[in-house]
Amino acid sequence: MASQSQNPARLKKHLGLSDLLFIGIAGSIGGAIFYGAQKVAANAGPAGILAYVLAPILYIFVALTYLDIVMDFPEAGGPSRFAIYSHGQATSLINGMADLIWYLFIPPLESYVFVALVIHEFFPQVLNPVTGNLTLMGELLRLQ
Repeated sequence: MASQSQNPARLKKHLGLSDLLFIGIAGSIGGAIFYGAQKVAANAGPAGILAYVLAPILYIFVALTYLDIVMDFPEAGGPSRFAIYSHGQATSLINGMADLIWYLFIPPLESYVFVALVIHEFFPQVLNPVTGNLTLMGELLRLQ
């Protein structure tokens, strides 16, 4: 505790490398991989496999770019703060607000889409196909 009070401007590391790695993977993949695979298979067929091979390779280049910037500017807020160096404060503010909106709305939206997909695919009898509302069986299950 004494070292934290001596230098309060330093970042405090509470997560290990494996923790950060899994957070990064979960954030980049998200829930869309479950729904996206169905759409890729329907639209691109076997060529969709190429997308799943190329995407991680291209994503590594983006990650390496951020890694290089983070080594030069180790600040809290990372990608939201990097725009201030290249484009100024107004762009950094816009980028930070966009990140905030992303972090607030995307996780619940992905959860909703995933649950709706699971219900639609595996339990179609609990939803009315026309309105999307719960049927009597769905209401009974909800009350349980």
